[in-house]
Amino acid sequence: MLLQLVAGAQLLGGAASFNFLRLPAGAVSSAQGGLVVAQDDSDLSLSFQNPALLTAVNHARVQASFLNLPGGAQNYFLSGSNLSKTSSVVTALSIQYVDHGEVSSADAGGNVLGRFRPREWTMQLAASMPYKQRWAGGVSLQFAHASYSTYQADALLSNIGIRYRDTLSGWHAGAVLRYTGFFIRRFTGNDQSELPVELAFGVWKKLIGSPFSIGCTIQSI
Repeated sequence: MLLQLVAGAQLLGGAASFNFLRLPAGAVSSAQGGLVVAQDDSDLSLSFQNPALLTAVNHARVQASFLNLPGGAQNYFLSGSNLSKTSSVVTALSIQYVDHGEVSSADAGGNVLGRFRPREWTMQLAASMPYKQRWAGGVSLQFAHASYSTYQADALLSNIGIRYRDTLSGWHAGAVLRYTGFFIRRFTGNDQSELPVELAFGVWKKLIGSPFSIGCTIQSI
């Protein structure tokens, strides 16, 4: 069992697009507040948020996840990992797909013109390796696409993370800078939206001798 506190700070100015990237990829991160950057687990959906957590995956594996989201949206996640035979580098290829179902299309006067299916998806290639006994670092390259009827956009992003682990005391810590990059294509010619760049830091404490853990994640959005 676990307890977790999530705190957020809103950055003033501008509006971000591709906010679907902040959705939790799997059930574990969803149950723990939506963002996990420090927990050392072999769950590939956690390494999708902080690539440094890939070092917890010590063998090749495949993971699939499905989440029902508010408003009838559906979130699909598929990931596969590989551990190098000649080094300690772990790599993973992941895909997240969000289907919002059918929604109505209307003009400025509120007249319904028809229906369409908004879709968003992202593909990520990540790599991570340990440093000494307690540290690990990871990087990932991510392509994101969003389609809302005739409006479409693409972006190329990167994520950089670190992780600290002390198994004797049960302390874990992690930090990640996510979604830095650039637009390949914007929704319109005068679109001034920004990418959802964020910095997150988390600590995690396993209570020795008990099934409980407690964690805190600080996230700037």
